[in-house]
Amino acid sequence: MFLEHPAQGKATLMALDSGLRALSYQPGFSGVRAIVLGRFAQSGGVTRENLAELIGEIPALAHLPVVANCDFGHTTPVFTVPIGGRCRVRAKASKASIRFNIF
Repeated sequence: MFLEHPAQGKATLMALDSGLRALSYQPGFSGVRAIVLGRFAQSGGVTRENLAELIGEIPALAHLPVVANCDFGHTTPVFTVPIGGRCRVRAKASKASIRFNIF
């Protein structure tokens, strides 16, 4: 699942917390195999440390790889992710890769 916040908005940790918790209760969330988060505006105050703490507090995310600070959506450079596309996410503590399957 790829999630991002438009650049002109201010994504705060509180907004991210409520959004992720709400998503985790949706039907079909059990089919999510990884979460990729777009880059946050510096003004939002979302840091690696408080993001890691937040992810650890949401039980449904405990088994998922979460990759953050990725350039897609409303950031520059602009990278468009196809809706309904498939990809492979490999993530370790300090390195991640995302490979898209192009049909």
